Amino acid sequence: MATILPFPARKPAPASELTADECRTVHEEAYALMQRGRVTGVSQHADGMYMCIFDRGGEPYFIGREDGVCYLFDPTGAFVVRSTRFEIVVDALNEALG
Repeated sequence: MATILPFPARKPAPASELTADECRTVHEEAYALMQRGRVTGVSQHADGMYMCIFDRGGEPYFIGREDGVCYLFDPTGAFVVRSTRFEIVVDALNEALG
């Protein structure tokens, strides 16, 4: 007879989306940049699949993850940074908009 294990209460995030903690971090960084007048807004799409941070001109910067790699695109669609470490993407966002 097999032992049935309970399904984990907290499901791991799929490789193609940001975690809840990462989304919260992006929101916090965006709000700090808003207070300094560097950002006009932040939005979360497809349950955390990606997020947009809008610069002073309302142009979107996209943050997301694909196959375990985090990325930041500028408004032209060019990569600003790609990294397996989310903190590096957040640092690049602050450099680009700060």
